[in-house]
Amino acid sequence: MARTTSGNYDALAWVLDEIKQSLSDALKALTRFIDDPEEKLLLDQCVTQLHQVNGIMEMLGLQGAYLLTSEMMASAIALHDEKAADNGQTQDSLLKGILLLPNYLKLLGLELEDHPIRLIETINELRVARGDKAIKASSIFKPNLSVVLPDDIASNSEKDIPSTGLTMEKVSHAFRLSILHWLNNNDDSSLRKLSSIVQYLRLHCTQERSIIFWWVAEGVIESLLDKGLTVNPEVKISLGNLNQPIKLFSSEGEQPLLSLYPTALIDQLLLLVARSTSTGKHTSALKKAFKLDFFDPQQYQQIYSFSDNAISDVRTALIEQLQEIKEQTDQFDRHSEQSLDVIQDISERFTSMAETLQLLNEIYASSVLKQQSEQLQQLIEQQQLPDDKQLMALADDLLHVEGILQQGTGTSIDQTIDEDQLQRTVISECLNELGNIKETLALLEDRPENTSETLSEASFQLGLMAGSFTMLNLGEAASLLENTADQMMKTSATGHSLTTDELGLFAEVVASTELYMEGFTQHGQQQLQLLDYAQNILSNFDRYASNETDEIVTENQPELTHDNLDTAEMVLDPTKADVETSVEHYINELAEPEKADAETSVERYINELAEPEKA
Repeated sequence: MARTTSGNYDALAWVLDEIKQSLSDALKALTRFIDDPEEKLLLDQCVTQLHQVNGIMEMLGLQGAYLLTSEMMASAIALHDEKAADNGQTQDSLLKGILLLPNYLKLLGLELEDHPIRLIETINELRVARGDKAIKASSIFKPNLSVVLPDDIASNSEKDIPSTGLTMEKVSHAFRLSILHWLNNNDDSSLRKLSSIVQYLRLHCTQERSIIFWWVAEGVIESLLDKGLTVNPEVKISLGNLNQPIKLFSSEGEQPLLSLYPTALIDQLLLLVARSTSTGKHTSALKKAFKLDFFDPQQYQQIYSFSDNAISDVRTALIEQLQEIKEQTDQFDRHSEQSLDVIQDISERFTSMAETLQLLNEIYASSVLKQQSEQLQQLIEQQQLPDDKQLMALADDLLHVEGILQQGTGTSIDQTIDEDQLQRTVISECLNELGNIKETLALLEDRPENTSETLSEASFQLGLMAGSFTMLNLGEAASLLENTADQMMKTSATGHSLTTDELGLFAEVVASTELYMEGFTQHGQQQLQLLDYAQNILSNFDRYASNETDEIVTENQPELTHDNLDTAEMVLDPTKADVETSVEHYINELAEPEKADAETSVERYINELAEPEKA
């Protein structure tokens, strides 16, 4: 990916007003189309304006903005051609993209550089809503490794190398034993050994690229020790894949490592550093050197605070829709043959407007319309029409929401909604969504052929819920939802139908999350043990899904220290047991679980160490 220069941002400043006008015109066309879906010419106008912006982004080399506008055009075209998988979600995601882009472009500069990862959340919402697969951050992350190293990291011939009394061969063996122990037990003791080993290797290097490789690995290990990263299959695979470079370096030296430089692995490790919340020495220095601030919460908040002009346009469009619905309710005729159709139309418009209000962070107004939509839908299912009392309540709610929009704030009747009320509202909506996910998963038992589609959709919804929880500062719950979504995507990618055990595990995770939410709503207490329980299931998902033992044998695992290294090396004698094979086997199981042996992985590795002659 081409590196953006300050000249790009200078040129952007010259055309920013033109871009804003094009996006404003696109927004007006889209909101009018949402109000009148039969007017396809409005979508043509929207596509034309987006195409103009897309061309400017391409000329300026702003890859993140270019990718976003490309996806926005694709979604508008899908709506026009009636090929979107979910029209409502596609409209909402397109609206969000148009609202987001002007503010994003205004923020761009040397302090906040353009990159697709900054916009990947909205990009994937657009893709999933219209029926395409979400893209992974790793596919658009190609870091520039030509950076200036800090003085304490750069090669220095006068720098002392810690004396360990180890040969390189022993270091390689020590790494394999420690990584295997960590993969099985997720213990800090093994991580600290891995950190010491990687630092030792870095200090033995003289070339910048090899120094960078070991330094990045140090950053990932530091983040794990600081609990700045969640242990998941991606993290385990990335650290486990250090095994081959360490073997190469320890047996043949630095030059062969440079000749077979593990570029893909260092990209994976740098992306993990970018995601880390650790403020440790190496993590912070790496983020600064490589400009890995894509996931910085403050920058995220800045980017996703929509521009005032765009929000004003959307508010105006929503007020117009509310006034049209008020006219419909005022003129409602129970004796008309189309009376049920009118109620259905109002219910659907409420749902769409509620989702739009949520994008504007008008949580209370959104919940009011969503509740009205659900009540109307219940009447429709019962083939009933609203009575005078219900119509009066509906009219009151319309006036209330209109007042909120005219004030330009997200306040309640008293113009204040305390944080507790906001949390309860969001959690209530998330509970409803979790219930839907649970019901959908239950259907897979009878229709396993729908596994991939169902898991992809559930993963997308969990990702949105995680964003809501992050907004409420419920970090542990947000992390669990993100990890659940990742596990669903990983399981979906295998292509096989869900087994009964896998269904049961996902059900356990969802049930634990529901209990956590309910406890928080009813008692205001975070029962973090429920989240820990669910997280443990995800961390050991493949093992539990394979009916493997839940007991991890550790008594035969030797404790590695400098004092007993000779003993450890004896255990690791390649003629007696191939520990490297165990590590690679574990990594392959994580990467391709469908090809894993039936034998339990943990027992296999422990047995290889304890009884090498039988391995």
